[in-house]
Amino acid sequence: MSIKLRILKILRQFHWFRWYEYNLLNKHKRKELMTHYHSTDNGTHSFCKEIVCLFGKHFETGGLADRLRGIVSVYQICKANEIPFKICWTQPFPLERFLEPNKVLWKMDGKDICWDVPPTEVISAEITEESAWQERKIRREIEECIRARHCQQLHIYTNMRLAYEDGTFPTLFRELFKPSIELEDALSSELQNIGGGEYIAVQCRFVGILGDFKDITSDLLSEGEKTELMGRLISAIEEIHNDYPVPVKILLCTDSPTFRSKACDTLSYIYAVRGDIEHIDYSANPESNAYMKLFLDLFLMSKAKKIYRVASERMRFSGLPYMASLLEGKQLIDIKI
Repeated sequence: MSIKLRILKILRQFHWFRWYEYNLLNKHKRKELMTHYHSTDNGTHSFCKEIVCLFGKHFETGGLADRLRGIVSVYQICKANEIPFKICWTQPFPLERFLEPNKVLWKMDGKDICWDVPPTEVISAEITEESAWQERKIRREIEECIRARHCQQLHIYTNMRLAYEDGTFPTLFRELFKPSIELEDALSSELQNIGGGEYIAVQCRFVGILGDFKDITSDLLSEGEKTELMGRLISAIEEIHNDYPVPVKILLCTDSPTFRSKACDTLSYIYAVRGDIEHIDYSANPESNAYMKLFLDLFLMSKAKKIYRVASERMRFSGLPYMASLLEGKQLIDIKI
């Protein structure tokens, strides 16, 4: 870990720094966002008051787990305040291709978005660290906008995790979403490929340090370090497998095509969903099969007997397995190597 990252890790232990970092980041992102809006003195508009979660090409919003947890958290606020809730997710794919509305008619087309400020208000609320204190402040900011008379359409760009804190996430998720027919068919096919019996899931997130995946990091490993790290991970997976008296399949989910190939070639009991591996913030191809793979990984992990996250100091624990564990109440085990 670089000196800069070590210093940041220390500073993020303090509330004041996390709030400073949050304000600095979101002040910059809101400034970027406002270039897509139109300033107006017209305080009247035909839209009813509603809250919209937007995901487009305006700026990076995070991976699948970031987006979905932000959506469900904002929906939680809308439900508590009896405010209509909408989602406008058009980039890099339409959300309804994989998740359809269930009990809430949340879909909003781009043509129904009001880009005039006012009567629209804009909130950028990207969380930098998992902090309940930060979340409470953001919730108050959103509820103040709800009460504002000039705010008819509130646009929120966020990855906050409010719905994680009180255990309502799986219920709210199912109120909002059901898998599309395309996703259901793909899930059935993958479950058959795994073998139909019990399996466990192992997730390894490299954040691009192997140089085969575009992400936020520029902290690349040397060739020797890559080989050594992958060897340690393979050993950790073998230890997990050996803990089970009856041999089980292991579903491997990872953001590294290099490690996926290495693990599948080395361990006969590994199964991994085929397809490209891309971060949805950095992909512009609407036809990429990487998006289906992301949703398959999420739902297949949720059906596993147990879920493991394995990481070294240079890696990260991904939010996707955590979300999967909440959806079906599965045990999540973190292993540091």
